[in-house]
Amino acid sequence: MIYVDTSVVVKALDDAHPGQAEAARKSLKTRVEKVVSELFMLEFSAAVSRRTDLLSAVSKSLSVPDSTVAMGYTIFATSKFDLKMLGTSSGPVSTPLGKLSPEVARAMGLAGTLKLRSLDLLHLSYAMVLREEGYPIEAFLTSDREFTKAEGALKQMGIGLQYAGE
Repeated sequence: MIYVDTSVVVKALDDAHPGQAEAARKSLKTRVEKVVSELFMLEFSAAVSRRTDLLSAVSKSLSVPDSTVAMGYTIFATSKFDLKMLGTSSGPVSTPLGKLSPEVARAMGLAGTLKLRSLDLLHLSYAMVLREEGYPIEAFLTSDREFTKAEGALKQMGIGLQYAGE
């Protein structure tokens, strides 16, 4: 099972850089089950929403709000690349700050060491929490080189780091 970072799917659909898009699409053609989290859904929808040129044409012709078109693109992407969304089942974790989701608590614990952006930390946390819950996540697929900082933490969890196109 492979946890797919949003960056790979965004790159796979970016025709402005055909070589990178093809490499990302090739990485997503694996027969291994590919999973994403609800964070992917939010991040991909937000990325699409920033493409006003793309949304406006479709929303005008269909007379629907941009948010509906963004959701449609998100459904399209998950279907096209056969991505399955998994949710974590763990309840809130008690911390000195109060009760937090396990993903946020894990991300906060990694933040000081890894020095990654918040959404990247959350993607790592989702992959790790899902693995702890028994999902056989063997790899974390990304096109973002910043994740090199997380390779050791992933390896400790038994998760390999893979870059799209390699």
